[in-house]
Amino acid sequence: MNEELSKLSRRFQVNKLSLNITKSNYVIFKSKKSHNLDFSNLNIGIDNTQRARVSKVKFLWVIIDEHLTWKPHIAHVKS
Repeated sequence: MNEELSKLSRRFQVNKLSLNITKSNYVIFKSKKSHNLDFSNLNIGIDNTQRARVSKVKFLWVIIDEHLTWKPHIAHVKS
């Protein structure tokens, strides 16, 4: 993952685009079968800056959680 993010960062630089690293996080989408897997040792970063793992993210005004359920989005809309 870090290698691909490094390539992405270089592509942004070459094309004179900016990537707001401070707003970048990552989500690991998982199924119920993968709940026993340990992802706590992941160190994912961009340009030597570690990124935080989040359990949900807002994308195009829709809240997506790591299990791909609608629960967080519905709770937000209801409030």
